[in-house]
Amino acid sequence: MQYSERVLFVDDDPLSRRAFARAMRQCGFIIDVAENGEEALDLARHYPYAVLAADWHMPDLDGLRLVERVRSGDSDPVCVLVTGAGDDEVGTLDLDGVGVSAVIRKPWESQAVAEVLQRSLNTYHTRRRLADPSSAERRLQGFPVLLVEPQA
Repeated sequence: MQYSERVLFVDDDPLSRRAFARAMRQCGFIIDVAENGEEALDLARHYPYAVLAADWHMPDLDGLRLVERVRSGDSDPVCVLVTGAGDDEVGTLDLDGVGVSAVIRKPWESQAVAEVLQRSLNTYHTRRRLADPSSAERRLQGFPVLLVEPQA
């Protein structure tokens, strides 16, 4: 399957960036990569990302602060946290409160990551439909309507 929406993957580890991009491109995703939060913010100003997948532990601007900054701007990607941290550490986070919809654990399996990205894209499309009230009207355009009025 080939997707038309962009995914931004942010990780300070070059091996992780290359592995993620290669595996997800083979699954049909359009992947851009950034090595830090500032580079990701710059890319997000230029491209409309449907999904932002950010490493939690990065120097300077970590994944959670990056999510907060991206979501405070004009774009509204579905945000995914990438981490090698254990359940006890991740469990202390209020992921919904910061706008993170899923967590990808390192090391990852490509199929599991592709499924997370697919669910994230579905969420992104649902958000867009709900944000555009005329989308339901457009789906009905072109369908004939039979109007029956009682005779007087």
